Amino acid sequence: MAPRSSAAEIPSGDDERLLIEAAKADPRRFAELYERNFDRVYAFAARRAGSRSEAEDVTAEVFHQALANLHRFEWRGVPFAAWLLQIARNTVTDRWQRRTRERGEPLPEPADDGRPADADHRAMLADLAGRLPRDQQRGAPALIEFLKQAFAAEEMEIHREPAGTVVHAKIRVGGSVIEMGEAHGEWEPMPTMFYVYVDDVDAWYRRALAAGATSMEAPALQPYGDRRAAVRDAFDNQWYLAAPAS
Repeated sequence: MAPRSSAAEIPSGDDERLLIEAAKADPRRFAELYERNFDRVYAFAARRAGSRSEAEDVTAEVFHQALANLHRFEWRGVPFAAWLLQIARNTVTDRWQRRTRERGEPLPEPADDGRPADADHRAMLADLAGRLPRDQQRGAPALIEFLKQAFAAEEMEIHREPAGTVVHAKIRVGGSVIEMGEAHGEWEPMPTMFYVYVDDVDAWYRRALAAGATSMEAPALQPYGDRRAAVRDAFDNQWYLAAPAS
């Protein structure tokens, strides 16, 4: 299996939900979900695999499991990629544990409190949030300021034209880096969704509202164990803030 070309634009929530429902009714439509998410899953696997062939095997296994279990997937507004990356994380862990047992080595005691491991957390956020379009919105400084106020973002570097237009910016949000620039020409702004694990859902939800976001859902316990809230920023991006329920 060889990596595919870069996926098409990230679908909106409604578009993705309809695509998932179509794939449930006709498995041939799963190919569209595969095309849209291959790069993210492969990149996630490649950072953890010992070789390119192993990364390809992991990626193939992830999509095989996803197709076989698609009927169990319930749309809750969370990007489909988050589900795929969780499968990928479990697949990598299972393969590592299997190899460890085959070598006769004892497995270490898990030190998991229910929150994704820090490296996996950063990778998942990078795979989902790091794909923010570089042409996010005419008025990149306003988006950057929102990220600072809502999520304590830090400017890493900003390059501007003499007239002040942001050509390229790198902004750190938690353990991930978001890159962006002004929309121009054929590259129009395109909103997207983020699913971010935080230490205090209620506090970050209130902070985002104070920074100008609008509420999509108040903090509440979800059936799958997360306490989750959601906001929409002024640029029409959707932010899902979550933490494992204690």
